[in-house]
Amino acid sequence: SGSGPKTAEGLHNLGLMYAEKNLFKEALDAYKDALKRDPGMVEVRFSMAGLFLLTNRFVESAENYELFLDQWEGSLNLVKDAEHRLRQLYPLLGDKYIRERDLDRATFVFHRIDELGSGTAQVFNNLALIYLGKKDLENARKSCRKAIELDSEFAQTYFTLGRIADLTGIDSEAIHAYQSFLNRWTAKDRFYQQAKLRLAALGAP
Repeated sequence: SGSGPKTAEGLHNLGLMYAEKNLFKEALDAYKDALKRDPGMVEVRFSMAGLFLLTNRFVESAENYELFLDQWEGSLNLVKDAEHRLRQLYPLLGDKYIRERDLDRATFVFHRIDELGSGTAQVFNNLALIYLGKKDLENARKSCRKAIELDSEFAQTYFTLGRIADLTGIDSEAIHAYQSFLNRWTAKDRFYQQAKLRLAALGAP
């Protein structure tokens, strides 16, 4: 029959059973065996991604949700679920990649968050900072513009714009950006101090 224990379907079901009992290693082995039997059995990728998510292996979880989305042609409910999971995973992974200075992966992740319909001012400000780290000032500025379009009161974007203007030597733009930042930022923290110092250095009134 098509679902005996040694068929791909049987192995997938075995993996699901193990996962329910929190036997994660056994579940993963069963999923891998199922994929060896039938590499086209895409729903195994979905189960695998969920297992990696449960065991905090977020990179592998996201990779398997993406592989699932690339190949799946069945129920839209599973597509929605996979996309929902990626919207939860990618902000964590984006921050991890920024911390690790893996700017190419970070760029992919934050663009993907936008593709998945969760592009916010924070997401585009993060992209601006990543492009700034890559010395790509044109895309950094574009990302800032998009962030302001989405939320003109998101203070951090104006600070990022100030840094871009500093690097390009456009003093009037830097002054305007830092003043816009201070008008929206309430904390007296290092960003506040830095904006004040830059305005003083630029001879702002």
